[in-house]
Parts: sequence; C-alpha cells; structure tokens
Amino acid sequence: MISCNVNKNLIVRWLIVCICLLVSPYTLLVLVPVFIILFYKKIYNKFDLLLLYFLSFLIFNTLVTLGTLGNIRFLLIFVCILDVFLGKKELKKGKKPLLGILIFCFLIYILLNTIFVSSITDYSFLQFLQFVILLLFTFISTSFKTLKEFKYIYENIFNLYIVVLGLSLLALAIPSISFARNGTGFQGITLHPNAYGIFFSAFTALTFVMYIYKNKILYILLFILSLTSVFLSQSRTSLLSILLGLLIYFLITPEFRKKMSRTTLIALPVICLLLISMYDKISEFIYSFLLKGGNGSIIESVEKSRGTLIDAQIKNIQENTFFGIGFKVPSLKSLKIIEDLETIQYEKGNFFLACVEELGVLGFIFFISIIIYLLLNRYKYDKVFSIIPLTLFVTVLGESTLFSIGGLGVFIWAMMFLNRKNNYKSI
Repeated sequence: MISCNVNKNLIVRWLIVCICLLVSPYTLLVLVPVFIILFYKKIYNKFDLLLLYFLSFLIFNTLVTLGTLGNIRFLLIFVCILDVFLGKKELKKGKKPLLGILIFCFLIYILLNTIFVSSITDYSFLQFLQFVILLLFTFISTSFKTLKEFKYIYENIFNLYIVVLGLSLLALAIPSISFARNGTGFQGITLHPNAYGIFFSAFTALTFVMYIYKNKILYILLFILSLTSVFLSQSRTSLLSILLGLLIYFLITPEFRKKMSRTTLIALPVICLLLISMYDKISEFIYSFLLKGGNGSIIESVEKSRGTLIDAQIKNIQENTFFGIGFKVPSLKSLKIIEDLETIQYEKGNFFLACVEELGVLGFIFFISIIIYLLLNRYKYDKVFSIIPLTLFVTVLGESTLFSIGGLGVFIWAMMFLNRKNNYKSI
C-alpha cells in the first residue's frame, strides 16, 4: 500500500499556482509557458500539465475573466499530444488493447450518433471533437512506467488537495470569494459550491480510508476539515458520493472490511451515545442540509431543482430509446428553433440519464463496458488509490461531468485512467 505524504516542494508549487490564479487570472499567461518549459526540462511531467489545465477551470473566476485569452490553456494539450507522437515507441509500449478497443468503439458510436441522430449536427460534431481531444489528453497524461512515477502522481494529487483545502478554509474570512456563487453554499477558492463538493468528495473518502489503514492524526484531521467543508458547500451529490463510495469500497475490499470492523466496534458506543443525546439537533442539521436551507420535503426540494429536467429526459428516453436524441443535445429546448449554437445551455444532472437520453441504450452499453473495465478489475489496483476514482465516479449520479469533460470531467477521467494502470506490482 502506497502512503500519502506531505511533500513540501509540491505544496509550495501548487500554493504558488493557486494563489496566482486566484489573485489574477492573467497569471495563466505566465504559468502555461513556465510549466511547458519545465516539462521539456523533465522537471515536470504530463500529469503536472493536466493538473494546471484542470486548475485553470477550478479556481475562482479564472477563465470567465480571461475570455479568449484563456485559450492559452490548450497549449498544454498540444504539448502533451505532440510529445507522445514524437515518441511512438512509448505510446505503443503503454497500449492496453481491450481498453483501446472499447474506447474506439464508443467514440465511433458517438460519431455515428452525431451524424445520423442529432438534430443539431454541427454543434454535436464540435462537442464530439472536443470530447475526443480531451479524452486523448487525459489518457496520455496519466501514463506511467515505474512505481516511482506512480508514487509521484499519487503524491501530487494528495498535496494539491491539501493546498486547495487550506486556501479554501482561509477564504472563509472573505465571503465575497468563498460564498460568491450564491451566498449560501461554500465554494472556497473554486468557481462553484458543487464543483468544490465534487472535487473534495474523493479527498474526504481518501483521508478516511487512510486513517483506517494508518491510524495517523494527520489523516483524521484532514478528513474532518474536508467533510466539514463539503457540508458547508451544501452539495448533496457530494455527500451521497462519499457515503456510497465508502460503502462500495467496504463491500469490495476485504482488508478494509477487517480494519473497519475493528474500528466500528470501538467507535460504536460513542456514536450511539451521541445519537441518543443529540438526536434532535443532528436530525435537524441533516434535514436542513438535504433541503439546502429551504422548506418542504426532500422530494419537493429535488423536484424543484431538477424535476423539470428529469421529466424532459425521461420523455426523451421513452421516445428515442435505442439511439437517443444526439450527443450533447439539450433536454429542454425545442431543437427545431435553435439557430444560434452559442446560446445552447447544457445541463443534464444525472449522467446515467444523460447517457441513455443522448446515446440511447446501445451507447449506454458501450459506456458502461468502459466503466466496468476502469473501475471493477480491482484485483489489479492499489487498495487505497481506488477509493478516489470510485467516489468521483459516484458523483455522476448528480452531475453529468463525464460528457462535460472540460472542467471536473478531466479530473474524473484522469483518476479512472490512473486506476486502470494502477498495477505497479507488475512493473
């Protein structure tokens, strides 16, 4: 099992990057060329470039303020892809035939869906090209050949999380940043409370698992801080993903079950006493969180936020069961009257509904085959790292991030691609 350690060099690096992006989005114009230079000097690797690309989306208000200048981030993609194609031997060596075939079939299906099914073919095709390029970028950036490289990537992720968490908690003193989006949900230094919650769902689960295995104060402290900040974000999707992610992990990981059983026996009396003595306050707090501070029932709250969208999606699925309505086609708009493609607002919510709605049952079969390959061959994986992609994947129950790959989708796909190669015992 690989440990997650605090690395001062990585902390300083991501601290500088996050502060720069937070203070002025124009610093991206400097950060991108600096990272590329350090990459060619072999100080940074492709995964460092991917993390900078991701942070350009995650950090508060960056790309919105930059406008077209924000396109400089695409240089990171160009450099990664060019580097691989200039070294074809490395690409061939890292091939995984079954995964490659599954992804190729899935992309061909989406292309055919775009051409023959979508009512807005031009828009769907542009979205398809973006999806292919970003998927390739993510796949390439997560390649590693040695245990040392995998450890570096794992540590990189862990220390980036610590930096974003620390800066976000400090931002509590500046509500104009930490609660900027809606005034109630905590977003830290990120662009949105839901983005914050989804991003930290994996870290919350990871630190909990690390504490169970290692029993170090650092991990339980990070777990408490991370979980508290997720509650403050009011992201119901994130809380659900933490609970489900840990439950699934518990069911599929024998070592974790043994460790948890011992911990549960010790903690159960304390938990029971707390529930008995503070039941009213705890239940009121949880109920308020699920309602996001509103009134009525939980079902009414969900219907209010996603009800109309879900109804439209179910109707579209019923009418277009096998082939869907077209890749990235909106659920709520009348497709016949769309003329200006730039005005299209893409909102899908639950990814499983979105996948069946857009690509039909056949497309969903392709997609779920890839996910099974990436997540469920658990005998190959490091028993701790796999909690990250597992928890992040569960977030698609509330956010359709895997088709909207530009921001959080890049990070989630990256974690899943790392997981399928997390077989360092054979290196």
